[in-house]
Amino acid sequence: MKKQIYPVLYAIAAFLLLSNNSCLKPPVIIPHTPFFEITRLKGLTTQLFEDSINITYNNKNNPVSLIGSRVQTGYPQFLIGYDPQDRLRVIIGAYYDGNPNYEVAHKYLLDTRKRVMIDSIFNFGTYDRSTLTITTSLYSFFVKKYLYDNQDRITQVINYRYQGTAYADVVTTTYFYNSAGNAYKINTTVVGPGNTTSSNDAFPVYDNKINPHQLHPIWQLIDVDYSKNNAFVADSYNNYGLPLQINMAGDPKKGELNFLLFSFVSLEITYRK
Repeated sequence: MKKQIYPVLYAIAAFLLLSNNSCLKPPVIIPHTPFFEITRLKGLTTQLFEDSINITYNNKNNPVSLIGSRVQTGYPQFLIGYDPQDRLRVIIGAYYDGNPNYEVAHKYLLDTRKRVMIDSIFNFGTYDRSTLTITTSLYSFFVKKYLYDNQDRITQVINYRYQGTAYADVVTTTYFYNSAGNAYKINTTVVGPGNTTSSNDAFPVYDNKINPHQLHPIWQLIDVDYSKNNAFVADSYNNYGLPLQINMAGDPKKGELNFLLFSFVSLEITYRK
Protein backbone atom coordinates (compact mmCIF):
# COMPACT_ATOMS: atom_id res chain seq x y z
CA MET A 1 0.00 0.00 0.00
CA LYS A 2 2.80 2.39 0.84
CA LYS A 3 4.49 1.93 -2.53
CA GLN A 4 1.24 2.58 -4.39
CA ILE A 5 0.19 5.68 -2.47
CA TYR A 6 3.47 7.59 -2.34
CA PRO A 7 3.94 8.40 -6.07
CA VAL A 8 0.31 9.42 -6.47
CA LEU A 9 0.17 11.69 -3.44
CA TYR A 10 3.47 13.44 -4.04
CA ALA A 11 2.55 13.98 -7.68
CA ILE A 12 -0.67 15.60 -6.49
CA ALA A 13 1.25 17.80 -4.05
CA ALA A 14 3.71 18.94 -6.69
CA PHE A 15 0.86 19.79 -9.04
CA LEU A 16 -1.01 21.72 -6.38
CA LEU A 17 1.95 23.89 -5.53
CA LEU A 18 2.08 25.02 -9.16
CA SER A 19 -1.64 25.16 -9.90
CA ASN A 20 -4.16 27.94 -9.32
CA ASN A 21 -7.27 26.33 -10.78
CA SER A 22 -9.23 26.21 -7.51
CA CYS A 23 -12.74 27.65 -7.47
CA LEU A 24 -15.20 29.03 -4.99
CA LYS A 25 -18.95 28.97 -5.11
CA PRO A 26 -20.88 32.12 -4.16
CA PRO A 27 -22.02 32.50 -0.54
CA VAL A 28 -25.03 30.46 0.54
CA ILE A 29 -28.13 32.60 1.00
CA ILE A 30 -30.57 31.19 3.53
CA PRO A 31 -34.18 31.55 2.27
CA HIS A 32 -36.17 34.33 3.94
CA THR A 33 -33.09 35.45 5.91
CA PRO A 34 -31.01 38.62 5.36
CA PHE A 35 -27.46 38.14 4.13
CA PHE A 36 -25.24 37.66 7.20
CA GLU A 37 -21.47 37.49 7.66
CA ILE A 38 -19.69 36.13 10.72
CA THR A 39 -17.34 38.90 11.83
CA ARG A 40 -16.08 37.88 15.28
CA LEU A 41 -15.65 34.83 17.48
CA LYS A 42 -15.17 35.62 21.17
CA GLY A 43 -14.88 33.20 24.05
CA LEU A 44 -12.90 30.81 26.20
CA THR A 45 -10.65 28.64 24.06
CA THR A 46 -9.79 25.03 24.85
CA GLN A 47 -6.31 26.36 25.71
CA LEU A 48 -8.12 28.11 28.58
CA PHE A 49 -7.59 31.73 27.66
CA GLU A 50 -10.12 34.28 26.49
CA ASP A 51 -9.72 35.46 22.92
CA SER A 52 -11.48 37.57 20.33
CA ILE A 53 -10.98 36.44 16.73
CA ASN A 54 -11.75 38.98 14.02
CA ILE A 55 -12.88 37.78 10.59
CA THR A 56 -12.36 40.03 7.58
CA TYR A 57 -13.73 39.80 4.03
CA ASN A 58 -12.76 41.11 0.62
CA ASN A 59 -15.01 43.16 -1.65
CA LYS A 60 -16.51 39.94 -3.04
CA ASN A 61 -17.74 38.97 0.44
CA ASN A 62 -15.23 36.13 0.66
CA PRO A 63 -13.32 35.71 3.96
CA VAL A 64 -9.62 36.57 3.84
CA SER A 65 -8.47 36.24 7.46
CA LEU A 66 -9.31 34.91 10.92
CA ILE A 67 -6.96 36.57 13.40
CA GLY A 68 -6.98 36.24 17.17
CA SER A 69 -5.20 38.42 19.69
CA ARG A 70 -2.70 35.73 20.74
CA VAL A 71 -0.98 34.34 17.65
CA GLN A 72 1.52 31.74 18.85
CA THR A 73 2.71 28.15 18.40
CA GLY A 74 -0.35 25.94 18.37
CA TYR A 75 -2.59 28.95 17.82
CA PRO A 76 -1.92 30.58 14.42
CA GLN A 77 -3.84 33.18 12.47
CA PHE A 78 -5.53 31.91 9.31
CA LEU A 79 -5.06 33.66 5.97
CA ILE A 80 -7.20 32.73 2.95
CA GLY A 81 -5.89 33.24 -0.57
CA TYR A 82 -7.72 33.41 -3.90
CA ASP A 83 -6.65 33.48 -7.52
CA PRO A 84 -7.45 36.44 -9.85
CA GLN A 85 -10.87 34.88 -10.58
CA ASP A 86 -11.74 34.89 -6.85
CA ARG A 87 -11.38 31.12 -6.60
CA LEU A 88 -10.16 29.56 -3.36
CA ARG A 89 -6.46 28.72 -3.57
CA VAL A 90 -4.90 28.32 -0.09
CA ILE A 91 -5.56 28.62 3.63
CA ILE A 92 -2.42 29.26 5.67
CA GLY A 93 -2.17 28.98 9.44
CA ALA A 94 0.53 31.62 9.82
CA TYR A 95 2.44 33.09 12.73
CA TYR A 96 2.58 36.79 13.59
CA ASP A 97 2.89 39.37 10.82
CA GLY A 98 6.44 39.63 9.51
CA ASN A 99 7.25 36.00 10.35
CA PRO A 100 7.63 33.96 7.11
CA ASN A 101 6.78 30.67 8.85
CA TYR A 102 3.48 28.86 9.00
CA GLU A 103 2.23 26.08 11.26
CA VAL A 104 -0.15 24.49 8.78
CA ALA A 105 -1.00 25.24 5.14
CA HIS A 106 -3.72 23.91 2.85
CA LYS A 107 -3.49 23.87 -0.95
CA TYR A 108 -6.67 23.04 -2.84
CA LEU A 109 -7.54 21.37 -6.13
CA LEU A 110 -11.12 21.49 -7.43
CA ASP A 111 -13.07 19.55 -10.02
CA THR A 112 -14.93 20.88 -13.08
CA ARG A 113 -17.97 21.54 -10.87
CA LYS A 114 -15.86 23.85 -8.70
CA ARG A 115 -15.89 21.53 -5.68
CA VAL A 116 -12.75 20.97 -3.61
CA MET A 117 -11.57 17.44 -4.35
CA ILE A 118 -8.04 17.41 -2.95
CA ASP A 119 -6.63 19.21 0.09
CA SER A 120 -2.86 18.94 0.41
CA ILE A 121 -1.80 19.84 3.96
CA PHE A 122 1.73 20.88 4.91
CA ASN A 123 3.02 21.34 8.45
CA PHE A 124 5.75 23.78 9.51
CA GLY A 125 7.23 25.58 6.53
CA THR A 126 7.60 28.99 4.96
CA TYR A 127 5.39 31.11 2.74
CA ASP A 128 5.38 34.42 0.90
CA ARG A 129 3.08 36.80 2.76
CA SER A 130 2.55 39.15 -0.18
CA THR A 131 1.24 36.40 -2.47
CA LEU A 132 0.19 33.74 0.07
CA THR A 133 2.35 31.22 -1.76
CA ILE A 134 3.67 28.14 0.03
CA THR A 135 7.45 27.97 -0.50
CA THR A 136 8.61 25.07 1.71
CA SER A 137 7.26 22.28 3.90
CA LEU A 138 9.60 21.12 6.61
CA TYR A 139 7.79 18.38 8.48
CA SER A 140 4.75 16.17 7.93
CA PHE A 141 2.52 15.91 4.88
CA PHE A 142 -1.12 14.91 4.47
CA VAL A 143 -3.55 14.55 1.59
CA LYS A 144 -7.31 14.63 1.98
CA LYS A 145 -9.68 13.49 -0.74
CA TYR A 146 -13.32 14.63 -0.68
CA LEU A 147 -16.38 12.87 -2.11
CA TYR A 148 -19.79 14.55 -2.58
CA ASP A 149 -23.45 13.68 -3.00
CA ASN A 150 -25.87 15.15 -5.57
CA GLN A 151 -26.50 18.12 -3.26
CA ASP A 152 -22.78 18.99 -3.22
CA ARG A 153 -22.39 17.98 0.41
CA ILE A 154 -19.22 16.22 1.48
CA THR A 155 -20.11 12.60 2.16
CA GLN A 156 -16.62 11.19 2.69
CA VAL A 157 -13.17 12.46 3.62
CA ILE A 158 -10.22 10.12 2.99
CA ASN A 159 -7.16 11.35 4.86
CA TYR A 160 -3.79 9.86 3.90
CA ARG A 161 -1.51 10.72 6.79
CA TYR A 162 2.29 10.81 6.83
CA GLN A 163 4.93 11.59 9.41
CA GLY A 164 7.80 13.15 7.50
CA THR A 165 8.23 10.63 4.67
CA ALA A 166 6.91 7.65 6.65
CA TYR A 167 3.41 6.37 5.94
CA ALA A 168 1.22 6.44 9.04
CA ASP A 169 -2.40 5.53 8.25
CA VAL A 170 -5.53 6.22 6.24
CA VAL A 171 -8.48 7.77 8.08
CA THR A 172 -11.85 7.65 6.31
CA THR A 173 -14.74 9.70 7.67
CA THR A 174 -18.18 9.06 6.16
CA TYR A 175 -21.19 11.33 6.65
CA PHE A 176 -24.76 10.01 6.46
CA TYR A 177 -27.50 12.63 5.98
CA ASN A 178 -31.16 12.32 6.93
CA SER A 179 -34.25 13.92 5.36
CA ALA A 180 -33.84 16.98 7.60
CA GLY A 181 -30.51 17.70 5.93
CA ASN A 182 -28.35 16.80 8.92
CA ALA A 183 -25.45 14.35 9.24
CA TYR A 184 -27.15 12.02 11.69
CA LYS A 185 -24.31 9.47 11.64
CA ILE A 186 -20.57 10.01 11.20
CA ASN A 187 -18.36 6.95 10.84
CA THR A 188 -14.59 7.13 11.26
CA THR A 189 -12.47 4.18 10.13
CA VAL A 190 -8.69 4.03 10.58
CA VAL A 191 -6.51 1.64 8.59
CA GLY A 192 -2.97 1.57 9.92
CA PRO A 193 0.25 -0.13 8.85
CA GLY A 194 -0.29 -3.86 8.47
CA ASN A 195 -3.96 -3.20 7.65
CA THR A 196 -4.92 -2.93 11.32
CA THR A 197 -8.42 -1.41 11.38
CA SER A 198 -10.56 0.40 13.92
CA SER A 199 -13.94 2.01 13.47
CA ASN A 200 -16.39 4.10 15.49
CA ASP A 201 -19.70 5.89 14.92
CA ALA A 202 -20.90 9.25 16.21
CA PHE A 203 -24.57 10.26 16.27
CA PRO A 204 -24.88 14.05 16.63
CA VAL A 205 -28.04 15.54 18.16
CA TYR A 206 -29.29 18.74 16.50
CA ASP A 207 -31.33 21.78 17.42
CA ASN A 208 -33.97 23.19 15.03
CA LYS A 209 -32.16 26.45 14.27
CA ILE A 210 -29.96 27.68 11.40
CA ASN A 211 -26.40 26.38 11.17
CA PRO A 212 -24.10 29.42 10.58
CA HIS A 213 -21.82 27.28 8.41
CA GLN A 214 -24.44 27.82 5.69
CA LEU A 215 -23.48 31.50 5.53
CA HIS A 216 -20.46 30.72 3.36
CA PRO A 217 -19.19 27.58 1.53
CA ILE A 218 -15.70 28.03 2.99
CA TRP A 219 -17.15 27.62 6.50
CA GLN A 220 -18.84 24.40 5.39
CA LEU A 221 -15.63 23.10 3.84
CA ILE A 222 -13.15 23.83 6.63
CA ASP A 223 -15.32 22.29 9.34
CA VAL A 224 -16.91 19.69 7.01
CA ASP A 225 -20.30 20.78 8.29
CA TYR A 226 -23.07 20.81 5.69
CA SER A 227 -25.92 20.14 8.12
CA LYS A 228 -28.93 22.47 8.15
CA ASN A 229 -29.08 22.62 11.94
CA ASN A 230 -26.57 22.80 14.79
CA ALA A 231 -25.15 19.79 16.66
CA PHE A 232 -25.60 21.71 19.91
CA VAL A 233 -28.22 23.82 21.68
CA ALA A 234 -27.09 27.43 22.01
CA ASP A 235 -27.82 29.58 25.04
CA SER A 236 -29.26 32.25 22.76
CA TYR A 237 -30.12 32.88 19.09
CA ASN A 238 -30.87 35.99 17.08
CA ASN A 239 -34.28 36.71 15.54
CA TYR A 240 -33.36 34.73 12.43
CA GLY A 241 -32.35 31.57 14.30
CA LEU A 242 -28.56 31.97 14.14
CA PRO A 243 -26.75 30.99 17.38
CA LEU A 244 -25.25 33.85 19.40
CA GLN A 245 -23.88 32.26 22.58
CA ILE A 246 -22.83 28.64 23.07
CA ASN A 247 -21.50 27.10 26.28
CA MET A 248 -20.06 23.60 25.98
CA ALA A 249 -18.76 23.36 29.55
CA GLY A 250 -21.98 21.74 30.69
CA ASP A 251 -21.91 19.05 28.00
CA PRO A 252 -20.04 16.03 29.42
CA LYS A 253 -20.09 14.28 26.01
CA LYS A 254 -18.25 17.08 24.19
CA GLY A 255 -16.86 19.80 26.43
CA GLU A 256 -15.60 21.75 23.41
CA LEU A 257 -16.84 23.27 20.17
CA ASN A 258 -14.68 23.19 17.04
CA PHE A 259 -15.77 26.16 14.98
CA LEU A 260 -14.05 27.77 11.98
CA LEU A 261 -10.62 26.23 12.70
CA PHE A 262 -10.66 27.21 16.39
CA SER A 263 -11.78 25.28 19.49
CA PHE A 264 -13.86 26.78 22.28
CA VAL A 265 -15.32 25.90 25.65
CA SER A 266 -17.70 28.83 25.34
CA LEU A 267 -18.31 31.02 22.30
CA GLU A 268 -20.06 34.24 21.35
CA ILE A 269 -20.62 34.80 17.60
CA THR A 270 -21.04 38.27 16.13
CA TYR A 271 -22.72 38.75 12.75
CA ARG A 272 -23.01 41.61 10.29
CA LYS A 273 -25.83 42.00 7.79
